[in-house]
Amino acid sequence: MRFNLLDISSIWNYIVIMKRPEQIVSVISRIHEHANRVIIEELASHGMEGLVPSHGDILSCLFRSDGLPMSELARKIGRKKNTVTVLIEKLETFGYVTRVTDREDSRISLVYLTAKGKSIENRFVAISGKLLSAIYKGISGEEKTVLIDILERMENNLAGDK
Repeated sequence: MRFNLLDISSIWNYIVIMKRPEQIVSVISRIHEHANRVIIEELASHGMEGLVPSHGDILSCLFRSDGLPMSELARKIGRKKNTVTVLIEKLETFGYVTRVTDREDSRISLVYLTAKGKSIENRFVAISGKLLSAIYKGISGEEKTVLIDILERMENNLAGDK
């Protein structure tokens, strides 16, 4: 098999530049940026006022289990409690959630979806589906499983450094 100079150059670029393991953080960062752009565009097109991509994990948790303590929400989404507090405050401002003091322990705030928050679930699911469909285009179920496993191990490696 014969290669011309352009073919060799392309192969070299692919091997040496495009597939360097050191680029993992850069690639993940670019995926994150693209995904956020898609989410922001979709939120706007669905008229979901005030929502940003960082609200997604909180809403997803509340759609599955409404009335969660702030600390549990923070743990479930892997964020610090003060970060979750800021996100919840914004969701409250736009009428998607409300906080209620726990009857048994006044130090605990429970977060509940409002009627407005519950009303966006179908649109939220549609946006998530569209994003996942785009991200996983051409990727097999087995590849998805392996990818998630590797990314979770990488996350755990870094979380262990805290």
